[in-house]
Amino acid sequence: MRRPVVFAAALALVLGCVDIPTETRPEVIVALFDPSKGEVPEPNDLALVDGKVAIPVYDNLSSTENELKQSLNGRDGFSLGSSMTVRFSGALSGATLSTDSVLALDLGLLGEGAAPQRAEFHLRYDDCNHSIEIASPTGLSPGHTYLFAVRGGEKTDPAEPDAFRVKGKNGEPVVPSPAFHFLKAGKDLREHAYAFPGATLAERAALAEQLEAVRQRYEPLIQILEANGLPRRDVAILWTVTAQTGGEALADPERQAIPMPNDLLRNATTGKVELPIDPAEPEVQQELKRGLNDLDGFSTTGAFTVEFTRPLKFDDFAQKRLVRLYRADTLEEKTDLTVNLWPDGVRMSIEPQTPLLPDTHYVVVVAQLRDTATNTVTGMPLTQLLKLKHPLVADGQSQIASVCLETAQKLEPLRQQIQPVLDHIEGELPRDQIAAVWTFKTQDILSRIQALYETPYVKDLPLEVTIEKDQTPIEALMPLFQVKKILQGKMTTWDYLDPVTTAFRPNGQGELRQIDFVMTIPNVPKSKKVPVVVFGHGLLTERRLGLFIADKLAESGFAMMAIDFPLHGERSVCSADSDCEGGAVCAADRTCRKGGQKADFARISAIKFGDTSINFPSFGGWGKGTPICTGAKYVDLEHMVAARDHLRQTLVDISAQVRLLRKMDWTGATGGWSFDPEKVYYVGISLGGITGADMSAVDPHFKRMLLNVGGGGIIELLEDSATLGAVMKQGLKDKGITPERGVPEYETFRNAGHWIVDEVDPVNLIPYGNAAPRPYVDAETGEEKVMAPKALRLQMANGDAVVPNSATLRMLKASRLDKDTHFRAFDLATHAFLADPAEVPAHYQGLDDMAAFLKGEP
Repeated sequence: MRRPVVFAAALALVLGCVDIPTETRPEVIVALFDPSKGEVPEPNDLALVDGKVAIPVYDNLSSTENELKQSLNGRDGFSLGSSMTVRFSGALSGATLSTDSVLALDLGLLGEGAAPQRAEFHLRYDDCNHSIEIASPTGLSPGHTYLFAVRGGEKTDPAEPDAFRVKGKNGEPVVPSPAFHFLKAGKDLREHAYAFPGATLAERAALAEQLEAVRQRYEPLIQILEANGLPRRDVAILWTVTAQTGGEALADPERQAIPMPNDLLRNATTGKVELPIDPAEPEVQQELKRGLNDLDGFSTTGAFTVEFTRPLKFDDFAQKRLVRLYRADTLEEKTDLTVNLWPDGVRMSIEPQTPLLPDTHYVVVVAQLRDTATNTVTGMPLTQLLKLKHPLVADGQSQIASVCLETAQKLEPLRQQIQPVLDHIEGELPRDQIAAVWTFKTQDILSRIQALYETPYVKDLPLEVTIEKDQTPIEALMPLFQVKKILQGKMTTWDYLDPVTTAFRPNGQGELRQIDFVMTIPNVPKSKKVPVVVFGHGLLTERRLGLFIADKLAESGFAMMAIDFPLHGERSVCSADSDCEGGAVCAADRTCRKGGQKADFARISAIKFGDTSINFPSFGGWGKGTPICTGAKYVDLEHMVAARDHLRQTLVDISAQVRLLRKMDWTGATGGWSFDPEKVYYVGISLGGITGADMSAVDPHFKRMLLNVGGGGIIELLEDSATLGAVMKQGLKDKGITPERGVPEYETFRNAGHWIVDEVDPVNLIPYGNAAPRPYVDAETGEEKVMAPKALRLQMANGDAVVPNSATLRMLKASRLDKDTHFRAFDLATHAFLADPAEVPAHYQGLDDMAAFLKGEP
């Protein structure tokens, strides 16, 4: 039986001809119900014809709304992510919404005759269109039919609770529409055929027969409601919704299940990410979300994820281009995607094999999928809205009655971002085959790193140092035969790090801070301006690691300056009493205290560094040993925002160091030597190689940069590291997370890690270091200039157990450097080879390569 067409036509004929209450008085609110105009609660089983959705085109509806309704046709029910909506003739009191005033019953699978069960739904009143929205926090059950009803009418019991029945904003009773009043009358309409329109008695009888069929369909539902405490007289409106059985791609904001990353989670005004923060969440999770909410976009390296309501039939998703990624502006397709279906069959991850461009809009399309029952996988209502060809907003009005203007205005820019892509692929991939489509913007990485680089210039940091020790190598008991003198002192940086959380302070706050440095001067005449190398030390070491390459640099005429990176050396922080000297305790501010006074760290007389914690020779007369906790909190996996901020602060410090070397008059501090501001170079080991790659993107003053045992793809680096990876995985296990791909909790951790550290990941920044000349604004003068590509050299230890070779090669690939020219791999070398004289011959080969590169030799 083609019920919707018959039902609409019959009601259209009879509404003005039957003696029924119209209830159009201003003192009542009417539950709208007029199938002849498509004005019914939505979705609605009245649209089912022979078990399939078949919604006709309505002349009184907008092109947008008709397109949306037509896109649902052919399904065996409605989306599991449906929100049910019923509209009213006037404003309601949202305070009267309750499980008493709005009933939701699960009638079970169609035809099984299960006893109706109360179903859990969230209720919301939208004043914009005077509607009640009914949404499931878990989604509808496939194949189940749900009965919804609104309790209206007048109060009959003085003790009746206020929220027992829905009322108008000013207390008006809610009543049925004329059409619905007619259908719930409880009388056989065929007995009153004379009251219906028609030229003959036979025509009137036929019409009465049709309407009675509809009434009989509703009668059992009314009886179910009466059995559940809602009498016939109080039913203002009812309807049923049958959920489809075929699989869907989840796009259900009600249960926070949408494809990710997704611009639905960005504020349209500020551009910032807006992840909802639940005060009941653990503080560490809230902290992470606050950090993510400070970003203006999503990860360039992390996986995209989309979930489904039923397990998918496995397919070669990437090879068959069932999953596609397009740049929104150029419509260029990015094809180097790895698509994985998780073991549960309902989760899919999509990973770009190379980083996406920062500050760029992308569109993801997932199509032509089937579930394990061979059903075509379809899109949920949100997806259907985003696929529409017609606009959601026109002339300042929402074009869909059930969608408020505010929501339509939020979705319309996303629809407009998506439409050119869907139009572009329409010929090979029609819209009705698309199960999921969404858009997202990657975070603007370069601008944020540029701001960090500019900090010392903006803050106009003091161009002065304090020299605390001025020694010859002999006085320092250091075997540096090409070095004239060794200086130890302090310089000024701008410190954004909070001393307790070690993350950036809020709102860009910071303070001046003195940090330690070591400097070596080569044995060259004072009349010569000396080229200088900024040295970046490795994780868990400190500034004096630079002394182990200083002699080779001095042999080639280079000075060397190294600072303690954040949380290293004299900037270390304690995390346990054992980090402090005997009897001292680790206080809340991360400093060692004894008797209320600041105490020292426990120290070792040598630097421990490398795959096997190699002990370098003692510093002898140089001074204090290294804090035992140097760098221990730098890679803080429990507080990933802080871990990222440690790298960000390092970039500020290096920038301050370069500015100081170039702008300060060093003759007084060095005893007569000065530095060539046009010959500032960089050498970084491990962590120093990573930070150097980052600095290559923004500091125009580095001409040549040697990056030793650095790596890119920080999350993968940690995963694959034989040393760091074991620590990370054990830490996750201790928190109940199995560190394996496809485990939801681990995938969440992994993606959050990508998203947070992208800003400082070399794979996102080193491409700018080797980029074609690009314009920039000089931080000193404000002039527009052109930054020339830098000469870069990457060194890799084939036996590296700390930074895996895969990470170094990943950084090389991102740099787009010629491997034969700009890359060197060293056999029989471990992570510390460039600084460890015991690694023969790799140590000396590495130093020779470093010196030749810095001098511009092949």
